[in-house]
Amino acid sequence: MAYATSMDDPTGNRSASVKIGGATFRKTIKVETVKPNRLKIKYDLAPANPLAGADLPRQTNMQVNWLHGAPARNLKAKVEVQLKQASTSFSKYKTYRFTDPARKYNSRSEVLFNGNVNNEGVAAIDLKVARNQNNMPGKMKVNFRTRAFEKGGGYSEDNFSIGYDPFESYAGISIPRNRYGSKRLDVDKEGTIDFVLVDKNGKELPNRKLNVGLYRVAWRWWWERNNNNFSSYNTSTHLNAEKSASINT
Repeated sequence: MAYATSMDDPTGNRSASVKIGGATFRKTIKVETVKPNRLKIKYDLAPANPLAGADLPRQTNMQVNWLHGAPARNLKAKVEVQLKQASTSFSKYKTYRFTDPARKYNSRSEVLFNGNVNNEGVAAIDLKVARNQNNMPGKMKVNFRTRAFEKGGGYSEDNFSIGYDPFESYAGISIPRNRYGSKRLDVDKEGTIDFVLVDKNGKELPNRKLNVGLYRVAWRWWWERNNNNFSSYNTSTHLNAEKSASINT
């Protein structure tokens, strides 16, 4: 069930309570007026053109103007960026998997710029987002959060995302499906696994060397006893290389 305040209701703290049986739950809810942006923030980045790891670090210009078009002279601005995992897929190779399942990437928001724009409302920002590149499972996206602060303390905010290619090429693997639709190879039976190497735009890269490893994955359970003498299950994953080879695309 949805509730809404009236347009002429004052802002501030409201108390919401829910009674279930003999229990009553209360929570304070803030009702505030939404203040529209008075500043327009623009970068010389095109969201349709992903960033490339090979091209970074580089500079990008940020322009801050008032909505009527005049430059926001010497105002303070703060730019934060955060890397997130994106989908690594190519339309020509829909049955291939390009994301590395063995790599997980968690990134916190980092301050990229914290200073003042110049007299023309412009700031040159050093764009650096390639930290821990080896831990990235595939294509990424960079989320930008920008706030420009007025002299009176209010601020305007802009958020946008742009793609990021940490690698110049991506290797894909295609495992055949059985009659039940599962991707698998049966033990003691012949099977074929297909590989492909493409650039960041999905174009095939011929005559490239790939190192391939085949592993047996075993998932083990056992009992353990902790400091409080309580026993519980624990798990561990073991990987043992069965075979390795070098192939050429």
